[in-house]
Order: sequence, then structure tokens, then C-alpha cells
Amino acid sequence: MRRRTKIILAVIGFAIIWPFAQIGLIAAEAQYFANGRPYCIEVSSDGFVHYKPVTSLLELNGLTLGAPYVNSGGSIGFVQLTFHALLAIDAGSTLEWRNWSYWHSHFDRLTPQQAKVTGLYGVECLSQVSFALKLPLLAN
Repeated sequence: MRRRTKIILAVIGFAIIWPFAQIGLIAAEAQYFANGRPYCIEVSSDGFVHYKPVTSLLELNGLTLGAPYVNSGGSIGFVQLTFHALLAIDAGSTLEWRNWSYWHSHFDRLTPQQAKVTGLYGVECLSQVSFALKLPLLAN
């Protein structure tokens, strides 16, 4: 095989495998950070600051998991106001918020001030131990 063909096949293979590898990585990271505590994962629902519970593992793939840009309508233009995915861990009297970072390939912790500024006050999903491991591959 020529070198160019090998490179093209490698790129195509990566484009097929990477989105689905993200599912396993996100689920594993959520389990790790929860450390046996109840948690749930939410994703952007409308491109603004609203989130919805994840209902299947397929929602966590690298092609559909996004933090869309919205038009702010002013001189700023398009801004990103949501996170790719949020991990909400039940830490007793409070919630521990973590934001999925493609850059770091893990959930970055949000300070209480960051959570407040971004409008994170409560969760839409039901926290449970091993949340990601209980998700079906496809939603019903």
C-alpha cells in the first residue's frame, strides 16, 4: 500500500473509533470521580443554559456531545454558554459539579462560584450510584 492510502485509512479509522471511545472514557471518568457516591450526567438541551439528563450511552459519543454556540445578539457575536456534559455528584448537603473537557479528557471540577455564574443550581436527573453503568446503549 502506498503511504498516502495508509494515512487516509488511519484517519478514517480514527474518525470511526474516537467518538465511541469517548463513551467509555466519559463513563469511566464519571465512575472514578463519583467514587461510590450517587451521581448523574446531563448534556446541553437547547444551546443556552439548560441541560437534560443523559438517557443512553450513545448520547455521550464524541460526535453528538457538544456545547453549541449561540448568537448573543450584540457586538460579542456567538458565545458558548453551556458545557459539553455535566457530572453532578451528590456530596451529601451539596452538589459537586464537574464539566467534561475534551481538552483534558476528564471532568474538570467547577467551584461553587463557577456553578452559580453558569446557572447551575440543581439537577434535572436522578442521581444514583453507578449511573453511567446503568444506562442502556440506545434510548427507548
